Amino acid sequence: PERLRGHPSVQEYLARKQQVYRIYFSIWEKTFVDLQEMIIGNFERMGSTLATATYRNEAFSRMLFGGFTPTELLYSGAEALKAKTGRIPFAGPVIAGIANACERLVTRDYTSWDKLKPPANAIRSGTGPTPPIEH
Repeated sequence: PERLRGHPSVQEYLARKQQVYRIYFSIWEKTFVDLQEMIIGNFERMGSTLATATYRNEAFSRMLFGGFTPTELLYSGAEALKAKTGRIPFAGPVIAGIANACERLVTRDYTSWDKLKPPANAIRSGTGPTPPIEH
């Protein structure tokens, strides 16, 4: 009721409730801000700690894609697609042709075959695996 809003007991009750809400908000807000700062800080440090001479150009993309580059993921996905659809009577050869065309397009000048065996067209074009990095 409006006539009881100014009563000291009501004000004390409301102050306690407000403090509980403030504490809960502060906990969630602090957790969110800390997590956000950690993620942004990690991305900012990636550029400075990944020297190209040591880790090569694809180091940042390997960090983003779980140790693989996007080219390696596309290539392995096309290989898996060809393996799964190879026995379908009409669609198998069509899908394999499309996958082969995508492989040639994606792997044409790619030279960092650290995790996967390079396709035959990469070896024929003279862009085989890169030598290991000396530390």
